[in-house]
Amino acid sequence: MTQDRKQAFEKFWGAYHPERRAQKSQARLSFDLAMHSLASEHGSHEQALAFLLKRLAKYISSPQVSKGYCLAPKRWLDERRWEDDDAAWGYGAQQRPAKRSSVLDEIAKIRA
Repeated sequence: MTQDRKQAFEKFWGAYHPERRAQKSQARLSFDLAMHSLASEHGSHEQALAFLLKRLAKYISSPQVSKGYCLAPKRWLDERRWEDDDAAWGYGAQQRPAKRSSVLDEIAKIRA
C-alpha cells in the first residue's frame, strides 16, 4: 500500500464516528475496494476520496447516527452506503401522516 493510500485511509478512519471505529484492518481492505470503484467513477483517487469523505460527514452528522445507530466502517463501505439517499439516514424525515380512512369507513359514515 502506498503512502498516499495509507494517508487516505487514515483520513477516512479519523472522520468515522469514534465509538464505531472497529475492525481496522478489514475496513482498510474494504476502503481500498471502494476507492478503486469510486476512482473509476470520479476520475481520480483525490476526487474519489473527497466525495467519500463528504458522504461520510453527511452520514456521521445524520439524525440516524445522532440517535445512536451507526454502522461499523467496514459494513458502511462493503454495502456502498455512500450511495444511500439522505432520507435513509433520517434527513427530511417527517412524522407519518395520520391514517387515512378506508373507502369502507367513508361509506359507513355516509350511511350513518
